[in-house]
Amino acid sequence: MAIWHCWDNGVVLTREESLRLYRWGEPRPIWTRAFKGDIAALAATESAVYVATATRLHRLPRRAADPPQTFDLPTLRGRATGMLASERGGTTFVLVLTEQGVLWGAHLPEARWQEVRLSRSALQRGALYQQQVAVSDADGAVFCVDVERLEVRRRWSGGLGGVLDYAWHPQGRWVAGACADGLVKVWSPETGQCLQAFAAHRLFPSCVACHPDGSQLVSYGGDGLLFLYDLGLGRALLDRPLVVPREVAQGLGLRWALPTQLWLFTGSAFVGCQLPAGRWRTQALQ
Repeated sequence: MAIWHCWDNGVVLTREESLRLYRWGEPRPIWTRAFKGDIAALAATESAVYVATATRLHRLPRRAADPPQTFDLPTLRGRATGMLASERGGTTFVLVLTEQGVLWGAHLPEARWQEVRLSRSALQRGALYQQQVAVSDADGAVFCVDVERLEVRRRWSGGLGGVLDYAWHPQGRWVAGACADGLVKVWSPETGQCLQAFAAHRLFPSCVACHPDGSQLVSYGGDGLLFLYDLGLGRALLDRPLVVPREVAQGLGLRWALPTQLWLFTGSAFVGCQLPAGRWRTQALQ
């Protein structure tokens, strides 16, 4: 089973006993590395790819001249279900989501792990914005956590089944979620209040992305449609859905790269949509 992680600048995934890093919309990998082992989670930054196994965290630099590093992972709180990494001021901070509802965090290379228990259910999705992270569990709770202190700032309900994907406003004013209850929701990270909720998809939305200027959202759902949302008007543009090509069986990640360019990651290809015309182009991954 392939493991993948979508981040602002690209996608990292396992493929044919190797790790491959892609820029959004580019079919040729910009970095590859052979790796054998039971991978639980992946993350990436501009300088390295991070691999979590059952007991270890591997830092694999993207520069060939830099040596890899390996750190012990805490193992008392269950297997990793996801991972996030951020680089600031010459240091890296890594967050590990676990199946027992515990969030682990550490600065590297010190790797002095701290923990905060968020839930008794598995943590299933998270998204970083500067010094805060939105994390959801399998029961539908959403937690906004201060990354440095590893303290919960706010907690709110994401809906039955939880949040499947997140998108932060470019300045962190709100965070949007593609929710398993069928809605796309927008929350205030300061108060936890639901600012807007949209019902557009016949089947639940699995991916969501934000326009580069924060004025709109786009979601992909199991119905094979992309819907746009005008946040200024507070409505979904239901009369203008974008129909994804029939050969696309699933969407694993969505990126609004440019005002006129969307990219949908399917696991084996980037499917691009040119706006506003709705012209599609598929780039199979190499």
